[in-house]
Amino acid sequence: WTEDDGAKRDLCAMLHMIGAEEPYIAAMENGIAEVTLDVMRGLEHLPKEYRPVADLLLQSMRERECEEEIIQLGVALWIKYVQKLQENGDPEVNPGHLAAYAAALEYSARNVLGKTLSQKKLCGIYGVSAYQFRKENDRLYFALFGEE
Repeated sequence: WTEDDGAKRDLCAMLHMIGAEEPYIAAMENGIAEVTLDVMRGLEHLPKEYRPVADLLLQSMRERECEEEIIQLGVALWIKYVQKLQENGDPEVNPGHLAAYAAALEYSARNVLGKTLSQKKLCGIYGVSAYQFRKENDRLYFALFGEE
């Protein structure tokens, strides 16, 4: 991807998020290309201060043998959220809220895919209070979807 291919990259990411079959066909600078996304590769570019949330999310969901599409979407949402934080010059994530962010990411990913778990259940899994969960879930939702 070149710097000018940002819109195409975002479109491919959205197609991936809604479960469109890969590969995607894109007109690139050097011709037509087949594009296959691996969200996990995006973690390589995640600033190290944001990595612990993704690590916690991955560890928890893999230990519970969650479906890969839920895991991938949770990671994709986190990467997108971090990009929004950086674009807006917002502060770093509070280290004491890592589990609340991970719970909110899993909740959002599950809701998008129609594979819901209750907030109460996810709070128990991640060991966070309902207050912490709601606070971080609201931040994620507002940043990603523009509404509270």
